[in-house]
Amino acid sequence: MNKKTKIFIIASFLIGLIAGGIWFAGQLTLGNLTKDEPVSVERFKNYEFFASTTATSFTATSTSATSTNIIQWIDSSGRVDKGYMNIAGAKKVEVYFNRGDNNLSGEGAQANTGTTKFRLQTSFDGVTWNYFEKLVSATTTSVNDRIASTTISAATSTLTYGLDLDYHPFFALRCIVIEFDDGEHRCYATAEY
Repeated sequence: MNKKTKIFIIASFLIGLIAGGIWFAGQLTLGNLTKDEPVSVERFKNYEFFASTTATSFTATSTSATSTNIIQWIDSSGRVDKGYMNIAGAKKVEVYFNRGDNNLSGEGAQANTGTTKFRLQTSFDGVTWNYFEKLVSATTTSVNDRIASTTISAATSTLTYGLDLDYHPFFALRCIVIEFDDGEHRCYATAEY
């Protein structure tokens, strides 16, 4: 074998090795390779709606409110909080609605004789919002049992609902609270990716 043939074989091998490495890196980056991976903390995200402008003072609202009507702030991870939860790519989302004397205002107990109606809205872009009408109760046994809102009356209670995402690629989720009379209300969610 002459010198030119050896150089050609070595060059071909190196080019093939580099091309294979680039292809493999692209597959990893784009998520096309599959393997069993342990579940990590990053696969779950929690979000508290109606947060204030500091990370240490998450509070309930004591009036009718929309979660995106807050002053934007930067959380401890450096993310800008605009009052909605980014659920892009979520496989499962659970939402918790709470009403009662949460006493988060620090001003003594709030009366708790009124009613709170909770609704959710979804968005494909974080700007245009539509009511979400497929809340699923933990006790739901039928596809026909999807609801658009839930109400807690004169009680300290937390209701849990799942979102029937029905293969819709929503970008964001926000909470709408409609208060009738008094009380405090919280809305928070967990997303699994």
